[in-house]
This record gives sequence, structure tokens and C-alpha cells, in this order.
Amino acid sequence: MPVSTVRKISQNILQCYPFKITNVQELAPADLPKREAFALQFLARMEMDNACPWNILWTCEAHFHLQGSVNTQNCRIWARENPFQMQPLPLHSQTVTMWCGFTAVFIVGPFFFEKIGPSGPVICTINGTRYESLLRNQLFPGLQQHGCVDSTIFMQDGTPKHIATPVKQLLNLHFGNDRIISRHFPTA
Repeated sequence: MPVSTVRKISQNILQCYPFKITNVQELAPADLPKREAFALQFLARMEMDNACPWNILWTCEAHFHLQGSVNTQNCRIWARENPFQMQPLPLHSQTVTMWCGFTAVFIVGPFFFEKIGPSGPVICTINGTRYESLLRNQLFPGLQQHGCVDSTIFMQDGTPKHIATPVKQLLNLHFGNDRIISRHFPTA
């Protein structure tokens, strides 16, 4: 579909609905050869080692909001007091970030990103250093516990924290270039 048509459709939708449509990840025509090359490479790898797909460690992190809020557009309140009472809400709700990995056989995690503050654990954002620490202190001991460090294929998306130099060096040390599926590695 032409880009101009998509823009017209999205403008019409935005006039009717109060939300914004954004393309977070979009496949481009230039991606087709890369996808075909990956598929052929993966099929060739499967012919050599039929257990290969079962050894992939699929990993990702997710953000969970800790406080719910009421959508006043869809909620009707019947009360005896003034319904227009102001209730202040924080600009951003508190979230916790969790990381997990799984294969066809086992799950590694979940692990939560937090740092120790004066009054106990405090939620923190993920950066390359924290991600590298999670891999070093949580993932690799978990894989060693399952006895599969030498056969696991590590898969992650290519966000900047996942391809930071210390992370790439650590992954290369434990998996080598041929057992990593990620951006900025031979198997992207």
C-alpha cells in the first residue's frame, strides 16, 4: 500500500479516535534479502543438527505497570458527592522491568531489574551495564545449572542495550559468533 494512502487512512482514524498510531518496527523492501538469507542459513543449520531449533534460548524483557488507573472516557461514576473532584495522578506510573529466557525444555528467570537503595530494592532502567550484569550473574549460572552452555543458541532483539560493547564481548565469550542471533552479529 502506498505511504500516502496509509497517511490518509491514519489521519482519518486520528480524527475519530484519540490515539496515535506509530510504526515501531517496520519491514522495508531491503529487508527481504536478509530474511531470505537467514531462512536459508537456518535451514542449512537444521540439516546439519536437527536439534538446533530446540536449543534456541528466546529472550526478552517486558515492563509491567504497578498502578492501575481508571479510563474516565469509559467509566461513569454515580455519587452523592461532587463528581468533579480533582485526583492528582503521577505523570508516569511506576513500572517494574522483568527479563526472561526460555527454550523448548526449560525457562531461565524471571529476573527483575532493580538496584539496592537506602530503603531496599529500587526499580531502575535497563542499560548495557545492567544487562551485561544480568547475563553474567543470572543467565550463565542458570545455563550451567542445566548443563547446556555449549549447545545453546542465544537469541535477543537488537536494542542498543543488547548490543553494547561489553554485552557483545560477553556473549561472544560464552556463545561465540555462530550461536548468537541478534543485530550486529553474523546472524541478525
